[in-house]
Amino acid sequence: MLNISLIAIYAIPLILLTRYLAKRFEISKKVIHLSWVMALTASVYFSDIGHTIVGYITIVIFKIPDSIRADWGPAIGGPLAEEFGKGLAVLLVLLILKKMDLKNALVSGMIIGLGFQIIEDCNFTFQEIFLAKADGFSVLLERIAFSGGTHWVFTLIFAIGIVALIAKDTGITKIQGLVCVLVAILMHFIYNTPFNEGIGSNTGNFTVLLLTLNLSLALLAFKTVDKVVTH
Repeated sequence: MLNISLIAIYAIPLILLTRYLAKRFEISKKVIHLSWVMALTASVYFSDIGHTIVGYITIVIFKIPDSIRADWGPAIGGPLAEEFGKGLAVLLVLLILKKMDLKNALVSGMIIGLGFQIIEDCNFTFQEIFLAKADGFSVLLERIAFSGGTHWVFTLIFAIGIVALIAKDTGITKIQGLVCVLVAILMHFIYNTPFNEGIGSNTGNFTVLLLTLNLSLALLAFKTVDKVVTH
């Protein structure tokens, strides 16, 4: 479908970026291939399980009112369910292939975040087409506008943090690793709040600022890992 093909607008440049980073950091093809497989399968499955758990806790245990969940549910469930779901997928890749270091965490995290992002964008677009009986263009264009600083950024930062917390002698401290994990969750939380309604909305300036900050964090992560690798 023509509208779904528009995902290539962001997917192709980001895939090329992952290829560049993989070459720069000498990442094995096994890590790259398994990361893509996990991105399109396990990361989505793990995140769905996470959403079920978060939903049970918020609805059954804490009995949070529907009105609050309608506005803040994505901000609560998204970061917790999806970052840990994607993070688990990254960990499985690195553990299976015995590549528990920052450079592999960065590249695998970026691939899994990007793959998850593509699946999610397709899902939202198909919902708009088949459930709302619309053409899906408005939803997809909004998703494309956000694509420069969302899941692929969150996941690579989260993955770096998790590896720093678990592995030994990674090149950054455990405190820095914890900060990475918390920053990824916080940025995902802010992204999903009612304060971020999109570039064309009343919160457009905030949205642009948020995406700029996310990209800056991704650049900082790249430079940090590059410094560790080259020293």
